[in-house]
Amino acid sequence: MGATPARTRHPDDSIPHRPYRRVRAVSREAAPRDTIYTQQREQRIRFSVHCGCFIVPEIGEEHVRSFAAGAAAAIGCWWSLESGMSFGLARDRELDDAGIGVREAELPPLPDAVIADREAGRIDPRAWFADPTLPFEIEIGVGKGTFLVNQTTNDRATNYLGIEWAHEFYLYSADRLRRRAATEGLQNVRMLHAGAADYLKWRCPGGIVRVIHLYFSDPWPKHKHHKKRVIQDSFLADAWKVLVAGGELRVVTDHDDLWSWDVEHFNRWAAKDGEGELGVDRSTLVGLSVGRAPFVQRAFTPPEWVVEGELVGTNYERKFKRDDRPAHACVLSKQM
Repeated sequence: MGATPARTRHPDDSIPHRPYRRVRAVSREAAPRDTIYTQQREQRIRFSVHCGCFIVPEIGEEHVRSFAAGAAAAIGCWWSLESGMSFGLARDRELDDAGIGVREAELPPLPDAVIADREAGRIDPRAWFADPTLPFEIEIGVGKGTFLVNQTTNDRATNYLGIEWAHEFYLYSADRLRRRAATEGLQNVRMLHAGAADYLKWRCPGGIVRVIHLYFSDPWPKHKHHKKRVIQDSFLADAWKVLVAGGELRVVTDHDDLWSWDVEHFNRWAAKDGEGELGVDRSTLVGLSVGRAPFVQRAFTPPEWVVEGELVGTNYERKFKRDDRPAHACVLSKQM
């Protein structure tokens, strides 16, 4: 590879959490133009600020893992190695996200200005839709896209953004939505390939989201992985900020331990006396009245199109119902 260049420090290295933390080790061909550099064992590794991927030398896999883990630790992010494993969703069919996937021109890389101004990277996603004046909702963890396919078809008066960080599932659901949009004339759905928690933290403006849908998220059952669960104090703070007054965070899971984790957080963030320990500085929740909890808990009501006995009609829900596993659900409504 020749001589290793000196490390170049990117201006936003000081940000404590990368804008897209769940990252993949991929080939050089996937390298975007906006990168930072770090050295591990005299090899160069690049991390994409926008796309969330490591670009590593063509070396043995064991070295790739070592380098990627070292680089991830150096810049405070998570990583997973892109391997040959596939879920087989494409079934030898070319998947296409054209017209559905959010492009770099619509969401450019996080600017250096976020060092001084954490709001500098926010871009209004409502502008990505044919009618930006419609109410705006987000689904986190789209999976195979069944909920969005049905919800966007049955509610055309709302714009929906699906966020999925697993690339194969992102492509599959985006292609599915593209084909449905072509046959049904849908103009109210887009897909973003990114980490949802970091999108809310860095890119989404405050007070614009009517509903955040979080259905059957990864339970990360091992104790050492609990920090990767979606529901965290920091996530609830960011969700509160981007929701409109009275906006909802709708949560469904079939995992008992994850539900216990969620309830422990919900009980603090929706404490009736408003004195729950939030785990974040209350002063950052601008507009929250003194003595009030950020959220109030409400019962979950399924969408009208869902068949009797189901909550959200996803592929995963239908699978676990066949195994007679109970589901847990609730709604957190934003208070001011």
